[in-house]
Amino acid sequence: MKFQQILAGALVLACAFIGQVQAADYQFKEGTDYKVIASPIKVKSVKPYVIEYLWLGCPHCQALNPHMMQYEKTHPGVQIVRRPAIGPKRWVLDAHVFYALVNTGHGDLFNDLMTFYTQLREQKHQLPGQDEIDHFLNAHHIEESAFMKAMNNPDTMADLNTALSEERTIGLTAVPTVVVNGKYELQAPTEGGPDILSRYFALIDYLLKQPV
Repeated sequence: MKFQQILAGALVLACAFIGQVQAADYQFKEGTDYKVIASPIKVKSVKPYVIEYLWLGCPHCQALNPHMMQYEKTHPGVQIVRRPAIGPKRWVLDAHVFYALVNTGHGDLFNDLMTFYTQLREQKHQLPGQDEIDHFLNAHHIEESAFMKAMNNPDTMADLNTALSEERTIGLTAVPTVVVNGKYELQAPTEGGPDILSRYFALIDYLLKQPV
């Protein structure tokens, strides 16, 4: 069974468990469930924080996204920081799209953007081109010229450099990857029983309580 199928099949169950399952219900082990990052990643946050490295076009990231959104909703005391992975050429383009959305003041539309990418992949088996991006912008009343300018403005370039620097620091090799409080990197969920996602988010809760 594929990773995204496991996640999709567990959607309803996981949403019911997130926020209810306690970390004490599981046993976690460094090196097996997570690893400690030698040079922790710092972000500007007054809250405990979780960094998610992703690619908008990644089926695994798309499958995990509803669960991350639910976790964010049920954990207002935790800041979720999303970083687009800087990989192949297409990933770089989508990272520009991600930060253009943020830097035009529409970062709250991240979930809509991810859903847009997901629907294109599932319904048309494609990634968005210029026409599709224009359609998304029009649907959300975002000025096209401002968005295109933001694709390469200084703020976007600085954000891209930050993401790339962080990825090199942790030696990012796959997405989605989650880093808790800049210090603990989670292994991606793998095949297992029906509680795979509840265990995954219980691990995040557990690591949020560990020394930074």
